[in-house]
Parts: sequence; structure tokens; C-alpha cells
Amino acid sequence: MIETTIEQVRKNSIAWDGEGDRNAKLFKFQYSVVLESSFLEMDTANEWLENRVGQPEVAWDFYFYYKESYDYGYVEYFFKDEKSHEIFKAEIPNFYGIWPVGGRFRTRGWDVFLEE
Repeated sequence: MIETTIEQVRKNSIAWDGEGDRNAKLFKFQYSVVLESSFLEMDTANEWLENRVGQPEVAWDFYFYYKESYDYGYVEYFFKDEKSHEIFKAEIPNFYGIWPVGGRFRTRGWDVFLEE
């Protein structure tokens, strides 16, 4: 899981169609961070957010833009308050995915899986 920019998402997208949804989220949640991530890392991040920030669509939300490969893509997390946003950003290097057969990993790009 690595931080990226919305410009990178737009650039890499064959058919960008997320602007309306993104603007609606930004109207409700003023702080955001864009990530490249495996789906399994997103699961860990979502669980962390539910346990530490609260329920989605109340204190935070996310929008998945598209897949870069089978189980890897671009996601943007949105936050109501700056403190939660900053805490989440600091935690990004600690998120990991759990393989279905066991074991943990982190990604550093769609083709770089680091086993732990």
C-alpha cells in the first residue's frame, strides 16, 4: 500500500469516470488520501478504521476507482476531520494483507509483493 495522487489515478485510467462520485465525497468529507493497494491491504485498512475512527459513512468513507491488476487498484479514503486523516496517513506503512492460505504481505506497487 503506497500513497499516490488523484492525478496519477486519472493518468493511468483508460476511462476516468470517478469525478462526480469523488466530488460528492469531498463535499461531505474534506480530507482525503489516495492509495495504490491490494484488496487484502484495503481489508486491513478498513478494519483498522472501523476499530479506531468509527463506522464508515459517518466519520470516514472510501471510493475504489479501478483495478490495475487482478487484486490491486486505486482507492481514496475520505475523512471528516483532519486528526483522523493524519493518524490514518501515519499508519499507512503498517497496513498489510493476509494471504488466504496464511502469511502476511505488503505491496509497493502493483507488481511488488513483500512477504513478511
